[in-house]
Amino acid sequence: MGQWYEQFFNRGNELLRRRVTEVVRTTNDYERAWQLMIDWANDINPNYAEHLEATHPSAADHRDLVEDTIRKGFFLQINPFQNNINQDKILELSEKYDIHAKPVQFVVVDENGNKRTVVSKEPVIIGEMFVWLLYKVPHMHACGVGYVNNFRTPVKSKDKISSVSPYSVSAIRFGEDEIRNIIATAGGETAARIVGLYGNNKQAVDTLLWKQLTDKNPARIKNIGIPTKEIVKGNNIVNVTKHMFSCFGIDINEEE
Repeated sequence: MGQWYEQFFNRGNELLRRRVTEVVRTTNDYERAWQLMIDWANDINPNYAEHLEATHPSAADHRDLVEDTIRKGFFLQINPFQNNINQDKILELSEKYDIHAKPVQFVVVDENGNKRTVVSKEPVIIGEMFVWLLYKVPHMHACGVGYVNNFRTPVKSKDKISSVSPYSVSAIRFGEDEIRNIIATAGGETAARIVGLYGNNKQAVDTLLWKQLTDKNPARIKNIGIPTKEIVKGNNIVNVTKHMFSCFGIDINEEE
């Protein structure tokens, strides 16, 4: 349900950033600015507000997060199945924080770097950027001096002290070469599970996604809980191939 109101929260986050900026600019009261942020988070996700307070215990920590919010915006985390977010809640927050549809001003940059200001023709509710995050969907980093994927060459970290590299946020894609390499190095059963779980078997994909959404350790899943035989049986590519060949009298049967 929360995703339906994503634009509303993004607008609220931006208005919060402006209020925090104004408080610091006019009063230099970082604790008041901090409390504005906690109140907003607590009204939407009390667990996240509690997390912010636990991870920012000192006045210096408060100041750091306030300054980060002024520079980058406020990052609000919401559980994908959070049941307190509904139309009544949105109307309540809209009145409390004066979040209503208004003309929004944007800066448009052309291919030559020239900037011009435009204003939306109709009143809208939208923030300046997407800063609404779901739990368990971080842009993760791993220890190491580099990474390789299908779209980039190896990259080395410039800072040897903080040698971390980001996981690619691109979709996982398998072509003929990748599948041959998987079969050669890990065997046919592993290849069948991978291509089925990541795209060619709807039941397998749904099972994997549900496991990732609900498992306590989504980055360390050990068992998906669907037999390889079922993955192969429901593989759309395999079934389409069987159908095509059966049209001219050739039946394809799996063998161990």
